[in-house]
Amino acid sequence: MSDTTTTTATSIDRFLASVCGRHEPDCWAPDAVLDAVVPGWRFSATGAAAVDSQFRAWFRDPGTLEELRRQDHMWCGGRWPATLLAQMEAAGNAG
Repeated sequence: MSDTTTTTATSIDRFLASVCGRHEPDCWAPDAVLDAVVPGWRFSATGAAAVDSQFRAWFRDPGTLEELRRQDHMWCGGRWPATLLAQMEAAGNAG
């Protein structure tokens, strides 16, 4: 059995490089959508430029992944109060 090395980066490889601060060109599809849940808030960004801008803000400094596990999960964030949902909707529509 032999190992095969390829020079073509996969989508996941380009994503992980971006998370490490080495922003890859063309990492995001033109119609990419970021649906983010952060403590106490949920927002989205639509389009490659908007998603890239958000990831550049979150991961602006170069870093290294010391350990990586690839897993598929499904989760529920619970119920959000109607007033908070309305605030998030308004913020999303504002810009």
